[in-house]
Amino acid sequence: MKVFVGFGSGFLILLLLLTLAPRPISERLTTLHGDGLRLVEVYERIARDPRPIDIAFIGTSHTVTGIDDRGIEETLARAGVRANVANLGMVFRGRDMHLFLTKRLLASKTPQLIVLEVNEHEPPYGHLLMPYVASASDMFCCRFWADLNFSQMFLLFLKEQLYGTLSMLWPPAPLSAGPPHASEYGWDPIDRTWDAQTPHNPSLGDRLENLVGGGPRAAAYKLASSFGNQTVRQIVDLAHSSHVKIIFLYLPEYNYAADPRPENIRFYNDMGPVLVPPQNVVANRLNWGDFAHLNKNGAVKLVPHLSAAIADYLVGVHGAFPTKE
Repeated sequence: MKVFVGFGSGFLILLLLLTLAPRPISERLTTLHGDGLRLVEVYERIARDPRPIDIAFIGTSHTVTGIDDRGIEETLARAGVRANVANLGMVFRGRDMHLFLTKRLLASKTPQLIVLEVNEHEPPYGHLLMPYVASASDMFCCRFWADLNFSQMFLLFLKEQLYGTLSMLWPPAPLSAGPPHASEYGWDPIDRTWDAQTPHNPSLGDRLENLVGGGPRAAAYKLASSFGNQTVRQIVDLAHSSHVKIIFLYLPEYNYAADPRPENIRFYNDMGPVLVPPQNVVANRLNWGDFAHLNKNGAVKLVPHLSAAIADYLVGVHGAFPTKE
């Protein structure tokens, strides 16, 4: 019995040490590839690019493809508003990543506005890339017990911690090419037009709605939204504690964007303004690259609406930004 207790105690201590082992973010970022290189670029823009960020768009791939940050910045400038705009969208969903980016943004820059993307519901799981870049505090900062994939993500985190610890003891051979440098702007437009006849794999929610209607799907989303809702509140509280304004941008997939329902944004309305894209843009299939993402044409058409709304909010209402003389 003592042997088992001793082994268990030693294992727990080893697990704790591995969890808390410090790893520099630069070393963590070198482990990313594929879609993860987008995170490297976003982090470079936040932490290493000397240009300020006055307006930051944070969200999923809907933001990556749908927000023309250069276009918004130039449109604001023509209206007399000086502001550096950055598209910090990340592929995949997971509010813990948005909290991670918000923390780094507030630590490195002095933004005046964060525009946080919202969809028709909050995902009940964390971001797939968090175990590769998170510290222990990042992994446990949210209500992880409500994160449906936390156990899987924590095991991956431990594996990355082990890899990083071993790499510090026995450094691997240097790579021939380093991580990509930040692009001047973060918009990654889609040039194609959505062919609505092209089939796509329906989600679990789609299949549920096809079988029993929309009511059970909405109820399931509400029950599973605790993790996302709690993390959104943390993002809002963190922004407000740094005297940064935050608004929400309703940017879901086509079926929800073309038929907006008040219940989908009620939760966010209690915390701040919600920008809803104009129907003449999001209800037109020609403005979509696929069922979930605006194409280049749709993103460009969204620029005047977003720019005007942001200018009204920051200048007309709050007088936050300087205007041209």
